[in-house]
Amino acid sequence: MYMNLFHRIIVLFVYSYVVLCPFNANGAGDYQEYIIGTHYTGETWAPSFWSNLDESKVHDDFLRIRENGFNTIIVVVPWVGFQKTISPVSYFEAYLESLAFLFEKSKETGLKVILRVGYAHEVGVDSTPDHNHRILQIASDKAVQNAWFDYLGRINEISSRYDNFLFAFLSWEDFFLIDFAHKSIAVRTYAASVTGYQEYLKKYTLGDISSKYGTDFSNYSKIPIPQYTSPAIHLYHEFWDQYLTTLMAKSQKIFPNLSMEVRADCDPTNDSSLYVCHGETFDSTGGKRVVIYYTPALGAENCGDLSSSDDAAFRLQYLVERVRSKTKSLIFLDQFNFIDNTPEFKKNTRIAPEELSAFIDKAQPILKKETIGYALWAMQDVKGNLFKNGSFERELLGWSVQNATLNVEEDVSSLRLNHHGKLRQHIKFGVYVPPEFKNILFFTLNFKAKSVDGRPSTLNIQIIDRDGVAIHEAHVAVETEKYERITVEKIPLFVDGVIHIDNKGSDLIVDEFELYYRIQENGIYDIHGNPKEFCDSVLKLNKSFSPKQGALCYYDKESIKKARFKGVSEDGWCTDYISGYVRQTYGKRQFVLECYLPESWKGYGNRVSVKLDGVSIGASKIIEGYNKLQFHLTSDQLKKKELFFEISTDKLFEPSQFDNGSQDQRKVSFVLVGLGVI
Repeated sequence: MYMNLFHRIIVLFVYSYVVLCPFNANGAGDYQEYIIGTHYTGETWAPSFWSNLDESKVHDDFLRIRENGFNTIIVVVPWVGFQKTISPVSYFEAYLESLAFLFEKSKETGLKVILRVGYAHEVGVDSTPDHNHRILQIASDKAVQNAWFDYLGRINEISSRYDNFLFAFLSWEDFFLIDFAHKSIAVRTYAASVTGYQEYLKKYTLGDISSKYGTDFSNYSKIPIPQYTSPAIHLYHEFWDQYLTTLMAKSQKIFPNLSMEVRADCDPTNDSSLYVCHGETFDSTGGKRVVIYYTPALGAENCGDLSSSDDAAFRLQYLVERVRSKTKSLIFLDQFNFIDNTPEFKKNTRIAPEELSAFIDKAQPILKKETIGYALWAMQDVKGNLFKNGSFERELLGWSVQNATLNVEEDVSSLRLNHHGKLRQHIKFGVYVPPEFKNILFFTLNFKAKSVDGRPSTLNIQIIDRDGVAIHEAHVAVETEKYERITVEKIPLFVDGVIHIDNKGSDLIVDEFELYYRIQENGIYDIHGNPKEFCDSVLKLNKSFSPKQGALCYYDKESIKKARFKGVSEDGWCTDYISGYVRQTYGKRQFVLECYLPESWKGYGNRVSVKLDGVSIGASKIIEGYNKLQFHLTSDQLKKKELFFEISTDKLFEPSQFDNGSQDQRKVSFVLVGLGVI
């Protein structure tokens, strides 16, 4: 009746072979379940995600992601912000709690999770030192290195609790040492020392280095990082590759399930015919997945031109083949950025708008053959909001207030700004914008406000730059007890300033502050949630990556074996948590669970609980013998085409507790006989 230990080892071996070895030599082949992902940053962009996270909206957000055919979210986890200080090490615990919350909600809604650790940008929590100083010093300063390992350990500890965690990865973008090649000679010399670049150069003679630099050096300690246009820049790129591979190897000892997003494109040199590529990093993950990205600019002219779908697909094929030539690791494409409106990259080649749908169709066979899946940077366009905690979900984090109090109504936070109340926030704009954009791009301030008692009021708004100069001023009226959307436009771009908001009238409630200069248009839905012209092509792509057999309405013993539900072994025995999908069709109103316990299991008693799409639909006792349990679907669940079920039990048992002759030492709950909607 029960598998003995040897039998279970054989089954486990066969199962591992089927699940882990479906890849051909060139790529993914027919992978059992592709990663179909999107980054999740709520209603804002990644740098302000954590301070603006509204946990009350996460469940619905995740359901919408899943309903669009995605099965995975990618979450950026900044080093700064999460880890406030490095000596002593301290954390902003609320962010760690929110990370665990996202894991819980993703599990409830049937989504898997990938983490990008060490993300460079975070505006919500002041941290010392900043990210750039940390990545400079991590190679030479033990305190910084130990703080990094401690951070990885904390994130690994949280993520390892959840069986829907896939893996984490570092990104070359977050350790972008090449930025220092644009700094002054003093900064470049200091950075060359603390990063280990000067030590790395000792593999070359001073004569060779002097020849490359065009400058005579008598001592390695005098050598700076070369300027970006220097003939010696390839030496620094070599060092940067080694820096990344060394960091990766050390980090994997702390966080074993760690991969790396590698720099897939090549960097130009002062010789327009020569490029520095980073193929040495492609196999740095020790045989684990290698993560790459795609943009139409890779390998293109990049002179503001538009590409055809054929040319863009050709470059995508070339990209994955070039990566494949350097590694046998599985390839995952974490940023499928076939559309991008970043102003700083306006000269980059883009796919012609009318060709986007055709390109996505042509990308499908390439991605399916060569990768284990892909992810979007965003499913829906978002504003690049610079405010910290703009909706007061983290109380008054980031704000300075006078004569104002936190206001909470039905678990939604806002701020009560009383008569003569003052509201301040220091804004630092850490994104480089070329000078030619400063007279074209402007900030927009957006928030909502309402009167407490119906009497009108006036808000005075000032932007004071770091020199104490008022660069913008506005006066807005708030006249009703219903929320009004307040918008102030044409605010000059500033890099460092304070927003002043003063209430000159009756008491007000204010909320949802946004300050942005652009909308990130990487999504398949626009900022209002409307589908873009190519949205259907992406949904079609997602469907093509989904398991070939769709969910059934009802599963009997044979179809349960084929379904491979989580937590169900091949002989039907279950752990204390099983999950999967069932199809819902018109007229089906109940979820049924059929399970069995041997009659000889006298004294067995357990309780089973059932959730559909994260919503509990009931619980019941189960006893030895045959059990058939029925639960009514909610009105919302009746409208769904597919439902994610979760079945959990209070207890686990070993068969040997009830059968002295059994060699089965598994911890099990019951035998699954059937389940589905009827």
